Amino acid sequence: MGISSALDWWDDWKLRILVLGSNTIQLFLFIYGGVRWHRISLWFRLCIWLAYIGGDSLAIYALATLFNRHKHEAPAASELEVLWAPILLIHLSGQDMIASYSIQDNYLWWRQVVTLVSQVTVAMYVFCLAWSGKKILLKAAVLLFIVGILKFCAKPWALKRAIIRSIARHPPSVPRRKKLIGSGGGQLADYWRSCTTGFIPTVTMFVVSRELRERPQPNDETEAVKQGERREGGQFHENLERSTVKTAIEPVVEQQKKEEEEEEEEEEEEEEEEEDLINLNEYVERAKEIMNRQGQLSKPTLRRLQSVLQPELFMADAFVTYSKRLKILQFLMAINTNYSYRVIRAGLFDVYIRLYTRVRVTITPIASWLRLLSILLATTAAGLYARSHKDMYNKHDITVTYILFFSTALLELISSVTLCRLFFPLAVWPATDRRNQMVDQQSVIWCAARMTKKPNCLLWLSACIYCDALVNQRWYIKQTPSMDRIFEAVKHHVIFYGWSKYIKSAASYRRFNCMRGQLALKKFLPGSAKDHPAASKHLLVVGNSLSIPFDESVLLWHIATEIWFHHQTRTSNDDNTSLDSAVPLGLEISRYMMYLFTSQPEMLMPGTRSHLFANACDDITFMAKYSDIVGHSITLAQAAQQLAKGILHTARHRWVYGDCVGPLIPKACELADALIFFMEELLDHSTLEKMVRDVWIEMLCYTASRCGGYLHAVSLGSGIEPLTLVWFSQCYLGMETMADRLQRPVPEPEKEEEKTQGAQDSNKE
Repeated sequence: MGISSALDWWDDWKLRILVLGSNTIQLFLFIYGGVRWHRISLWFRLCIWLAYIGGDSLAIYALATLFNRHKHEAPAASELEVLWAPILLIHLSGQDMIASYSIQDNYLWWRQVVTLVSQVTVAMYVFCLAWSGKKILLKAAVLLFIVGILKFCAKPWALKRAIIRSIARHPPSVPRRKKLIGSGGGQLADYWRSCTTGFIPTVTMFVVSRELRERPQPNDETEAVKQGERREGGQFHENLERSTVKTAIEPVVEQQKKEEEEEEEEEEEEEEEEEDLINLNEYVERAKEIMNRQGQLSKPTLRRLQSVLQPELFMADAFVTYSKRLKILQFLMAINTNYSYRVIRAGLFDVYIRLYTRVRVTITPIASWLRLLSILLATTAAGLYARSHKDMYNKHDITVTYILFFSTALLELISSVTLCRLFFPLAVWPATDRRNQMVDQQSVIWCAARMTKKPNCLLWLSACIYCDALVNQRWYIKQTPSMDRIFEAVKHHVIFYGWSKYIKSAASYRRFNCMRGQLALKKFLPGSAKDHPAASKHLLVVGNSLSIPFDESVLLWHIATEIWFHHQTRTSNDDNTSLDSAVPLGLEISRYMMYLFTSQPEMLMPGTRSHLFANACDDITFMAKYSDIVGHSITLAQAAQQLAKGILHTARHRWVYGDCVGPLIPKACELADALIFFMEELLDHSTLEKMVRDVWIEMLCYTASRCGGYLHAVSLGSGIEPLTLVWFSQCYLGMETMADRLQRPVPEPEKEEEKTQGAQDSNKE
């Protein structure tokens, strides 16, 4: 087979390969478009990205090829290719589960409008120019054109409604207000608004409904009697001998009626108090009351409180009033403890399906009718094609057209039946539930130990192009399944140490949200430590480590935690699965913070200097020359352990390295010495483990609250980031958000000066 024969074959099969490839990509996106929500491997995420980018390009290129082949007279046998034009328009509309790959794609909705106009024009022009076949196939083509145009129009509409600033501009309360007062455009405008918005269920609703179904029901006679006695003040005026069934049922019915009446009264009060603005002092007082009276609420009350959950407002960095925050806190404290983690994840998934899928335009009355119409038109077109006579056309074109018509009809039908996948984020291979618990891990000690060993092929090749440091930081990322443990630790920290103990007023509420380890030191270090003859120096070192810039403080504590962990003796019966196994959890949080430091520094803290990690790695590598690391044949874990102990010994002799090493590593070794001193002299082993764990929990909460909601929304495109889970948990648990901090009223300078002057005068007296 010569080159000319190969070129002839390619000219004959080029368009068929393009349309079949486009059809295959759409099937792939239909199956795996929603897997991005899960934490999947990098290679599979790359495949999804290539399919998302290449799907539109391939369909547009196929339309251009079709136009070039039929702009002049083509053979009658190839006339069937013109029927592929509406199929390619349907491919250009994409899939419901992946409306956009990144959040920036939503802002390019106007570009999709231009693509819509141009490609529809080209497809219809080619069809009108080249078609001269049978009327039955003409009817099938017209039906598919209607389906393609309708689905293509939904694409820019979905992108526009998923813009994050439109979330803050049109919160869920706006449609309710428009329903009460009208939109100002008459009945037609109100009807159109109801058709394009409608009721959109959320994943949180399904989770809460499941929690309510699993609650015990008062169906037995004893429980009914108890409810009747409570309701009648101890007098139960029923004759049990007359009718036991009636006696058991009537109190339940009366209780349900009473709950419905209470629900209606609460809804009326909610509408009256919707704009009830309370200040921070009142918010703290009411939140403390909610914590003090923890207990299960009635089901109608829980359903009412569940409607207040608006996770998209937090993602939009919108200011959520304190009255709504109180209801969210009350709801989260009333549900079952086992369901709080599910509710948090469900809220994040609600944001994901709003920003990255077409749920906002799919679950609406008008979209439902249009989808039903698309199914009918697509199946009718496939039936018309099957009934038509096609003997005069190319047999390969007939087969390809069969595949395209019936796969399109089948995909339309299945996508409607499986639309519930939007609300049930099932893990489809290669995603697994275990991978959803993974937390990325990075360490300065690992990177430095890898540089002291003989480089592998990847590091050697990257060193040839001067990017070995980048590969060392970004490629060798480990993972550990501890997402739920981190959530439980943060929840325990906020509820037990925050609301229950520390927070007493608005001032203490603000101080608690600014803690980044100070509270942990105050909790665990005894007050008598200052009287210890050698403790004052170490206390000063620990205190100063939390008062420097945050990126330096995180790196300092990370290195000190690694050194201290490798220094201590680990027993074989450690339980790393419990919350009290502080060292493993503290290390995991520390190494996750290092992952943020190197891979996503903008999420760690605005202004984070990520080059500090590389500088610290170079300094440790330099100090490793004076430590006792045994050859290149040892494992990475052994090298890291020897390196951690070696640099601690080297740092105690400053004359060895002089000014060749920056101040960060020696300070980290001083902090590690302080931790070792506390473990040996002041605290027992388990207490110091808890202190280190709580320091890292406070740092994690501190950096999560300083990261904007937009960055958290961006990270949802690649699965739940642990930092996003922590931030969202803090929002639901009533902690301060970035919007709260920016909206906070600033004290007047005159009043502050008066207070300062008054304090000075009182001190003089």
